[in-house]
Amino acid sequence: MADIIFCYGLANGSNRRARVLYAEKYPARRVSSARLFSRLFQRLADTGYVASTTADRSRPRTICTPDMEKRVLQRV
Repeated sequence: MADIIFCYGLANGSNRRARVLYAEKYPARRVSSARLFSRLFQRLADTGYVASTTADRSRPRTICTPDMEKRVLQRV
C-alpha cells in the first residue's frame, strides 16, 4: 500500500499515471485498478490510515455464538 501511495505522489495525483509507474517499478506484482490508487490516497487523507476499517466493509462481521449456531442449524 505504501508503494501505491508513493507512486500516486510521483504521478502528482494522476491515478492512471500512478498505475503505469507502479507497473513499471514493480513488474512482478499484480497491478490494481487505477481507481484504487486515488481511493487509497483519499482514505489516507481522511483517516490517517491506509488499511480499511470494519466500516469500509459492505457486510458487517458476525460472531459465532452458541445461540447463532443453534439458529443456523434449525434453518438447515
